[in-house]
Amino acid sequence: HWGSGDWIHKAVYAICLHLAAKDAEKHLQREQSTTSEFSFGRNWLRMVSDRGWNGESASNSSTTLLSAVNMTSSHLFSFLGLPRLDGLTFLDLGCGSGLHSLAAVLQGASWVLSVDVDEASLKATRLLRSYAATFLPVGVHWEVEHLDILDESSIDRFKRLFDVVYSFGVLHHTGDTYRAIRNSFSLLRPKTGVFYLALYPLEGNPRTKEFIERVLAYRGEASLDRRMIFEAERAYCVLMPTIAFGGDIKEYLEHQHSAMRGVDFWTDMRDSLGGWPVDFVNTRQVIDYVHDHRLEVLKVGLHGNMEFLIWQGSEESLAAPLVRQRHCSQVKGPWIGNSFTVGSDEDVCGSLSQERFLRWGFRTALPDWAAAMSDSNKTPMRG
Repeated sequence: HWGSGDWIHKAVYAICLHLAAKDAEKHLQREQSTTSEFSFGRNWLRMVSDRGWNGESASNSSTTLLSAVNMTSSHLFSFLGLPRLDGLTFLDLGCGSGLHSLAAVLQGASWVLSVDVDEASLKATRLLRSYAATFLPVGVHWEVEHLDILDESSIDRFKRLFDVVYSFGVLHHTGDTYRAIRNSFSLLRPKTGVFYLALYPLEGNPRTKEFIERVLAYRGEASLDRRMIFEAERAYCVLMPTIAFGGDIKEYLEHQHSAMRGVDFWTDMRDSLGGWPVDFVNTRQVIDYVHDHRLEVLKVGLHGNMEFLIWQGSEESLAAPLVRQRHCSQVKGPWIGNSFTVGSDEDVCGSLSQERFLRWGFRTALPDWAAAMSDSNKTPMRG
């Protein structure tokens, strides 16, 4: 009965309105004293301030914060293919709350630099750093600085310094996405450095124009009650698939969404609505752009944003071990819509492992230069 009938849509929307009202009530007094213009940084600062990570019980607060970091960072290190960052330098480009910077510190990075253009984001990251002071490694080198990735003069002093440059859901808000990507390339340490980039994809977003109109309406809305309606509508769009497949709303709100997105639910709803400028990129164009700059996209994934793991094609690269383990094969159907596919590749990978793999694929046209790299079921590429 959950998956049929118009009443379920009304019921889920009513739940979203109720939850949005509860969330708004907690922050009403604080928001009334600030400007109505949306700020990513204020959104992150609200999350860091309200999560109880600096409560009366220091041990309980530390445990809660560590749990949040582990939940947030698990996908980060899985996508990088690196269990730890011992001795490596890490740039958190668009640090937001600072949770991923903290994760890099705890995974052994020798130097972590958290940068953002929003002063409130920097304040949120510094606040998080103070909360984590009791369990930070001795002698840790973690800096928080203002940096505009579009300002070439300000990034000069950081060029060629970082083993890992991480930017998730940030550069499409700069107003010049491809220039921001190009400038980020210059920050990679020669040969070894890898770039974890995540951007809004055009593919899979058939209503891009309508979404942008909603973002502009949300940003221009001075009434907090009206903003709450926008947030409830956004929550409905996210929660409806979960409910339709018999999911647990409470479990999704409290655990699953944070595990998947690295941020609590309502912070994410406001974040997705408030960002301007915003740009949606074509996955094929990004891959071609990277290749034109003599780098390669090693890995593409979809995790809220379209993710790209970019490396320099060197045996000295941090990604080289991941490349040596690579197993490329044709992904079986069925196709979902026009863009995605899911299927089991047990027949292809059976010789490599007894484990069955559920593989997700993204369909896009290959450029001429990639033709020679294509594999088949009979001759899978390794290394």
